[in-house]
Amino acid sequence: PVWITETGMPTHLRGATEQDQARYCAQAYATALAAGVAKIFWHCFHDWGVDPNYNEHHFGLIHYDYSPKPAYMVYCAMTRELAGAAVAGPVDLGPGIRAVSFDCDTKPITMIWSETDRRRVLLKLDAEHADLTDLMGNGVALDAPMRIASLELTPDPVYLKGARVLSCLGPVVKLQEGLMLRPGETLPAAMSIINRLDIPATGECTVSAPAGWTVAPRRVSFEIAAGATRSVPLLVTASQRRSAGRVGITCDLHIGTLTLPGIAAGSVMLALPIDSAPRTVMMDAALSEWPAESALTVDDPARVVQGVRDNGADLGARFWLAGDRQALFLAVEVRDDCVANYRRYNEPWSGDAIEFFLDLRQGDQLGRPEHTDGVY
Repeated sequence: PVWITETGMPTHLRGATEQDQARYCAQAYATALAAGVAKIFWHCFHDWGVDPNYNEHHFGLIHYDYSPKPAYMVYCAMTRELAGAAVAGPVDLGPGIRAVSFDCDTKPITMIWSETDRRRVLLKLDAEHADLTDLMGNGVALDAPMRIASLELTPDPVYLKGARVLSCLGPVVKLQEGLMLRPGETLPAAMSIINRLDIPATGECTVSAPAGWTVAPRRVSFEIAAGATRSVPLLVTASQRRSAGRVGITCDLHIGTLTLPGIAAGSVMLALPIDSAPRTVMMDAALSEWPAESALTVDDPARVVQGVRDNGADLGARFWLAGDRQALFLAVEVRDDCVANYRRYNEPWSGDAIEFFLDLRQGDQLGRPEHTDGVY
């Protein structure tokens, strides 16, 4: 048998956040058990000291003063949920999703999480009712009409109990790719509604866009044979507001008793011309020469890739992009109600930060979140 005699994650000043440690705890145990590891030992239960810069002082599940870290609650929830369970093995739900199945005397249990970011998935189950417990041990009932469950996954594992996960369904709505609009512009687009069920689907799709954007028609009734696809023509109108990047288009689907809210259909790019640079650009940390009306804003909560943005004062920015024959200029004004980045020495982008990328890719790849060749 294989034993992992020491694993852990320190939460010192230059180390992981306590939330990172908590999710790693559950992920590490589930991954190791799925690989056939017989025993895993966490290093260690109690912080050894209080030096904020010394990693060895901060591996514990509880602080030096014996107050619990989130990882302690996660460890308690994990041992409680998996008590008496035997590993059945990993479950293949497609790229970006990790799942491990366990067999218990009374019910199957599946630990599921997203490897990178927040995403909504449709899971096919073997029952119409189950229970869902989050990383910290809080449980809710999960209804799955037609044995389809809609879950929003994050890197925080959850426990799905009482029903076996059979598969992850593919996308049920898909917006035409490569849409790029200027502020206030209207363009035609096509959206596909895909019936992933093994029976005909009759229902309604309600399309939603961010504030300032419009999509018409908003409601579409459909009747689609099993496994078939219907194409729906739309008109998309961009906001007049200068806001950077892509915006998401979502749908609420109603098929009989099955309701699927907030399904991501795709995204649209807002295209803005690069302005002419101010007559005089001063490198003086002042922005008086940059006109406020030409600023682009970064304040959409959906752009937060790690952590939670509490309010409008909690981390946002406006920036200006301009150029002339000799140079490309970027001016940025960032606001935050608490100016602090505890990861500033190691992976500062994982602490309080706003990141800017120069994307030189073409076509549908432009603005995609996956940073491949051509993004700087």
